[in-house]
Amino acid sequence: MGGPADFEAFFRGGDLRVPLAWDRLAEAGCTATIEVGRSAAELGECHTTWYADAGGAATVWDAPGARPLRVREAGALQNHDARRTERLAEYVRDFAAAIGPVRLVLPAYTVNGDTLLLDGAHRAVAAWRARPDLRVLLWRLHGPADEKLLPHLRHHR
Repeated sequence: MGGPADFEAFFRGGDLRVPLAWDRLAEAGCTATIEVGRSAAELGECHTTWYADAGGAATVWDAPGARPLRVREAGALQNHDARRTERLAEYVRDFAAAIGPVRLVLPAYTVNGDTLLLDGAHRAVAAWRARPDLRVLLWRLHGPADEKLLPHLRHHR
């Protein structure tokens, strides 16, 4: 359990917000692992699919000079758009008020030592900000920096 086929069975057809080429996983030689963690600091080192330009303003992933933000960087920013700011505030309130541990299941892709969250950035950033009693199940695909597999990988070569 936990291989690329299981990753696909669990996440495909769901809410993954990145354009992952599911049919290329086997061809690319991807493997998968499942890890359980409790550290907001470790979560803070994961990259999101949120990007900033050279001046630190939010931008789209394919803009010239765009760089992916780590969870901790996104959590420290105060210049998110209104919708993102509202969603983050809702999650932070919920996590701060939680009775018992906050549990996150996060899909990710790891390449060249970088871990890119494929979904759940709002929840991850809010957990980093709120610092609740945390349990993270990080389901990672490990593979090459293949933009045909995942266009966001252009930033992780």
